[in-house]
Amino acid sequence: MLNVALTGGIASGKSTIAGLFSRLGVRVIDTDDIARDLMQPGQPGYQRALDHFGPGIMLPDQTLDRRQLRSIVFNDAQQRQWLESMLHPLIREQARESMDTGNRRPYQILVVPLLFESGFDSLVDHVIAIDCPAEVQLQRLVTRDGISRQLARQMIDAQMTNDERRSRADTTIGNADNTDRTGRVLTIHQELSASGQGNAGVT
Repeated sequence: MLNVALTGGIASGKSTIAGLFSRLGVRVIDTDDIARDLMQPGQPGYQRALDHFGPGIMLPDQTLDRRQLRSIVFNDAQQRQWLESMLHPLIREQARESMDTGNRRPYQILVVPLLFESGFDSLVDHVIAIDCPAEVQLQRLVTRDGISRQLARQMIDAQMTNDERRSRADTTIGNADNTDRTGRVLTIHQELSASGQGNAGVT
């Protein structure tokens, strides 16, 4: 089975594109979902984050205040590096387990925001990058999360640029708007399904 990564910057539309593949019957493993699970009470990421950042990041219901934690790590590069170095090995382990236990379909998709930065690209055979201009990401992020443009800009700038991500991918999907992205996903799906194994050869 072909292991395919779907990556893109924050607010580039990864969930939307992943949903289009899912509706075509493709198995999708989202590392954001894995990360959220790891940061729930009783999970290893939760306790390590609490020990590191202190009880101030905990809400009254004992869950972590994700908004506050995000503000901390995107205003302090060292704190962000610590969080990523703690979470990425845990995410990688669970992602590999999930990938290895999937049904034998022609391909499956692993959604990874920081694909190249985290080295997760070594787990896959083919990379699809979402092509979305930074200004579009910025506006979406401000609108979606109700944050300042300054924080949104910091979050975008902390990631690989759209151009660099696109240059390292095997395939791209434009998602600045909804112009024929469904058709593009269908084309890629047909080519990946036909390939089944190895280099998909999609352009």
